[in-house]
Amino acid sequence: MGVTVTVRGTAEAFHRPERATVHFRVAFDGPQQAAVFASTRAAAAQIADEISSMHSPDDGPVTWWSTDQLHSWSERGMGKDGSLPPAHHATIGFAVKFSDFERLGAWLGTVGEYPGVSIERIEWALTRVREAQLVPDVRWRAVADARQRAQTYADAFGLGEVTVVAIAEPGLLPHAAHPEMTLMRASVASGSGQALEFVPQDVRLDASIDVVFTAG
Repeated sequence: MGVTVTVRGTAEAFHRPERATVHFRVAFDGPQQAAVFASTRAAAAQIADEISSMHSPDDGPVTWWSTDQLHSWSERGMGKDGSLPPAHHATIGFAVKFSDFERLGAWLGTVGEYPGVSIERIEWALTRVREAQLVPDVRWRAVADARQRAQTYADAFGLGEVTVVAIAEPGLLPHAAHPEMTLMRASVASGSGQALEFVPQDVRLDASIDVVFTAG
């Protein structure tokens, strides 16, 4: 009866991003509910018009965008002499995907100066087509890593060549619970006054596989 060798093969690859999705929010607050709502809607409408003018799914610079519905709430604080007048809040979130990073930097340098606008994060990514092209190679290398690991262990014990018994994506074998592939996206904070100076962060593709071998 052979010796069982169970290993996890892993691989990673880094690629320059092709898309950047900026997440930002328009928000106002104040003592007058109507004024807060009006300011938030007006600012959001102006920004939506700007985004719409840049939107072209095929040519960019904006290939996709979305916006939330207006979210509002009120709260009343407590002062030394009792409760304070209510403070009203309103906010609308945006997500905008750019294919042209220079245009993105220039636009963020402008929109970040608008009253009520706060930039939350930028997600760097590949297009779905490019990702689908790159993933198989990373998986192949994860398989090769698993075989090499298993053979190294077998050689160390003088067990001879390993033979595959079972192959599973992570989490499908006992005591395995790692995702097969993750996309790492970096984020940057907004600047002020000028076009943002940021370096697009590489997108990392990770692949892993669990393999059971026998040897000896």
